[in-house]
Amino acid sequence: MIGTCLASDFLVAATAMIPLAVTALLAGARRDRRCRLLALSALTTIAVAVATAKLTSTTMGSLGYRTLPTPFRIAPFSELPGRAELLFKGLKALFNGYLGTAAPGVFHTPLGIASDIVMSAALLALLILGVRATIKLVSSGLRKHSASMQTPAQLACSLHIIYWASSAASACGAFWLAGEGPTTAHESYYATVIFSVAAVVPLTLSMGSRVRGLIVAGTSIFFAASLVGLTSNNINQITGPMKASSTITQIAQANHLQVGYSSYGDATGLTWGTHEHVVVRPVVECPNRGGANLCPGFQDYILSWYVPRQRHSFLLIDAHEPEIRGVPKGLGKPLAAYGFESMRMYIYPYDIASRLGSALE
Repeated sequence: MIGTCLASDFLVAATAMIPLAVTALLAGARRDRRCRLLALSALTTIAVAVATAKLTSTTMGSLGYRTLPTPFRIAPFSELPGRAELLFKGLKALFNGYLGTAAPGVFHTPLGIASDIVMSAALLALLILGVRATIKLVSSGLRKHSASMQTPAQLACSLHIIYWASSAASACGAFWLAGEGPTTAHESYYATVIFSVAAVVPLTLSMGSRVRGLIVAGTSIFFAASLVGLTSNNINQITGPMKASSTITQIAQANHLQVGYSSYGDATGLTWGTHEHVVVRPVVECPNRGGANLCPGFQDYILSWYVPRQRHSFLLIDAHEPEIRGVPKGLGKPLAAYGFESMRMYIYPYDIASRLGSALE
């Protein structure tokens, strides 16, 4: 499973393979046979995963699929403070901290503040439990007396905590040190921190009634804030394509349109936001002598989407999306043009798919 996913997204190395390797090495440093067998098993899993990733990439490549290169770049020292701030903002968003004063709603401000407190407590607990489990695992392995060794249940618990705490640290570190730059929070890099918290913090339920009460209160706040965010339609309020979906639907219906083309960042969201009343396919700028300077892509697309038909279509350009910076050459004069939000919508008397270049490799 790790190898198959690794073939598609190298981020799996940070969220799964590095934590597994760290846990295996710590287990292998102990003297008992059981831990060394566990370490050998985990390291074998990693080796098989690497081979599986190579096999998957080769097989899928022979079938015509391509994987985009990972935007991996070690950040210079000057960028680290900015990246740390983005990481903090992204973690706040994952824990519903976006429900602050900037979001409308009666309960948004108190829930946003409470969510920030829950996030801070949960991450601190994850850090403390991870450090404690690591120290306990290493120290018990250095002792010679069998009475001081961890029981199988204690060992399993320690390895479990170390894995998930390492996963959170590795995912956040990957974004901080080698992400895509100090421009956006990119929560997808470290969204698995939520799983780390959920896997580790509940283990403290046995520590006493006060801790149990805090966990119940924190979990209740998290779920309450999540429900408020969903019922208040905050996804539509913070996502440009979703906000514009009703306007695009109205314009499309008025012009008898069902299909359009836009940047990758908008296409799927608009198709979803219009409940597929308007289907928007992703395109990207590219050199094309035989038609418009547009090609299918740039990822997650099917070539059958771009079979030309006898119909009108539209091109949607979003100022916030870099794939299409302006009206490409070769499209001709549009029948109409509309401006709304950060977008411009151009309607053409033909299917734009008939003027697209070859799919990008």
